[in-house]
Amino acid sequence: MLNQLDERTKNYLQAIRNNLHFLGENGGECLSLKEILTKKGLIEKTAIKELWKDEGFNFTTILYQYTIDGVTKFCAEVWVQYDIDGVYTHTFIFSQRPNQEQVETIRLVSELETKFAINQLKPTFTCWECDQKSHWLDSGKNFEESYENLKESYCGC
Repeated sequence: MLNQLDERTKNYLQAIRNNLHFLGENGGECLSLKEILTKKGLIEKTAIKELWKDEGFNFTTILYQYTIDGVTKFCAEVWVQYDIDGVYTHTFIFSQRPNQEQVETIRLVSELETKFAINQLKPTFTCWECDQKSHWLDSGKNFEESYENLKESYCGC
């Protein structure tokens, strides 16, 4: 997915992942942590502990802690209801315990990469207000602001 991005964006998003101790992600319908570990034959060897739960309008996030072969990992499982019967589960794995803000940041990184991959967004844009061409990383003070400005095609002028 990242090979379609400019080097600056790749490096920036990788730095966010590294700073958050992010290891990887899975996503799909009914793809919970328990199902992933069961498919890998690890569920019997793993004690899963729920650390916190956050329920929103159409989503639920649960943070689990589990240990496999002496290595402790943390899984943030985000369930998003997309229609009356449909639930998409996205799991984000960390090597250190994340807080809710860190989980939301990594979820936004994943969302942004998907939008870049399907050409819904591009790293550079023309500002709707001043008509200047800008790179999305120059449009805000932090990741979240830069991402919002990119979606709005606003350079921050």
